[in-house]
Amino acid sequence: MAATILKPDLEGDRVVRGFWKHGRECIFDILNASTESQSCRNKDPTKFLASQEKDEKGTCKEACHEQRKYFTPLVW
Repeated sequence: MAATILKPDLEGDRVVRGFWKHGRECIFDILNASTESQSCRNKDPTKFLASQEKDEKGTCKEACHEQRKYFTPLVW
């Protein structure tokens, strides 16, 4: 597997060919969400991270599938 930097005109942070399926690209969108921040202190960390992941999926999942690519958000 070779990792390359994603072109700036596309959403996401990294592209890896062959991660989920041989010969097919997967776009990874990486978000470091702080559950310790002032605005998140009263929220359940698991639910907060799940909502962040859902937001990330909404940004470019459909566009990736139109280009026959997988999309995987990485939120932590």
